[in-house]
Amino acid sequence: MTTTLPAAVCLLAVALPMHGGGVGARREGAVAMQLIQIKEVRQTRLSGEDSVFDRPGLTLTFALDLPAGSQLVGLREPESLRAVDSTGLDLTAIEPGFGGEPDYLNVVHAWEGQPKEATLTLALPRRRAETVSVDAKIEAVVCSGTERVEVAATGAPAALRTGVGGFPQAQVRVERKGGQLQVIVTPGTVKPWIEDVAVVAGGAAHESSSAMWSDAQLVYFVAAPAEAAEKIRLTVRRDLRAIPVRLDLAEVALP
Repeated sequence: MTTTLPAAVCLLAVALPMHGGGVGARREGAVAMQLIQIKEVRQTRLSGEDSVFDRPGLTLTFALDLPAGSQLVGLREPESLRAVDSTGLDLTAIEPGFGGEPDYLNVVHAWEGQPKEATLTLALPRRRAETVSVDAKIEAVVCSGTERVEVAATGAPAALRTGVGGFPQAQVRVERKGGQLQVIVTPGTVKPWIEDVAVVAGGAAHESSSAMWSDAQLVYFVAAPAEAAEKIRLTVRRDLRAIPVRLDLAEVALP
């Protein structure tokens, strides 16, 4: 069942630079999240395969409203989360995601333009429950746009100097492994700053097809001839920052 409603959500308006500087070192506008839909999915499989379209659980959908001139990079999983139904049942016990940790938040990406919605998925409430209450602290990561940066494609690690304010110290190199050209950036914690990567080879730009990362390194895989690699072209985010957001919903009616 699905319920659509204009419930208001509390929010905070402190923006923190990604490179540090302390709380309040940089103050920007808030990220507004307005609850617009509650969907409850209960599923019992009698035969065949489970549906991949509807995730069982209680899903709250929010409309996103970003500060003027900001672009959403992503939402971080809650720093703290309390969610209960009117019977007192804890709704935070959901199945772990791909990384083995609970996957509560999801940004709904639009075909064109910036994302305008996000979802928070919880466990199913008891059937006799009438309301749900949620108190969560999350962070919305935003930027003010991107810049194209080109650096030499070398096999030895070289300092990645982008000229973008706040961009952390990093190194980059190009390697050929198993027939695949790789652009390797260290440390991998620089990932939020980089939107995408391409290699310029033979006068043409070859975009990365996939990537994998850890805190130690970030690896982009590119279908391009290593021997002809001339430059690494990066799209780097400007003014990357995290805005704390407080979700405070009290006794919202269940569908």
